[in-house]
Amino acid sequence: MRNFCFNIVVFFLLLFTTMSCRKHVEFKTVGHKNYNIKIPIDLKPVRGLNKNAELQFGNLDNNLSVIVMRDEIDAVKKTAENFFEQNPDIDSAQRVFALSFDGYCDMVIYTLKEKSSNFKIMLNSDTIINSIPVKIYTYSGDFNNNTSYCKLAIYAGKNDYYQVFSFSSPENYSQYSHVMMQIVSSLSE
Repeated sequence: MRNFCFNIVVFFLLLFTTMSCRKHVEFKTVGHKNYNIKIPIDLKPVRGLNKNAELQFGNLDNNLSVIVMRDEIDAVKKTAENFFEQNPDIDSAQRVFALSFDGYCDMVIYTLKEKSSNFKIMLNSDTIINSIPVKIYTYSGDFNNNTSYCKLAIYAGKNDYYQVFSFSSPENYSQYSHVMMQIVSSLSE
């Protein structure tokens, strides 16, 4: 009985020590037109991370950044349909897939692969967040001679697709991985 109590005390001390090592991060909500996202309060608006991003936030001290990109679903479908008109040999199954949410996700991943070397990606979940279908990925790669580790969530909103990226350097990834997941999992319309 004495060993059992000692083991319980040691377990809780280890648990408390492990939990206290994880840095507490406070979040704020930022919005843009028809969506909101939660980001750490120490992230500030920045420019130049991605020319197509609607929202860009970063903190150079902790090397953590967030961008949000939005594509109107109708515009994406119209672009695909124009492509099909110019390429009539594409079969109907490929056309249907290209016009779907899965097809959009594949296009985003393909684009990332083309812009990177040493690209590695893993699908973490295919789920619903805030009533919106979403796929969450973890990927790493060398972009412009800089290695980045990233969490990416691709949402299929009512009228728009959203890409939420949170990225960090390899040195800071393990420290911020849980924060990055909270960021990409927070979008709401």
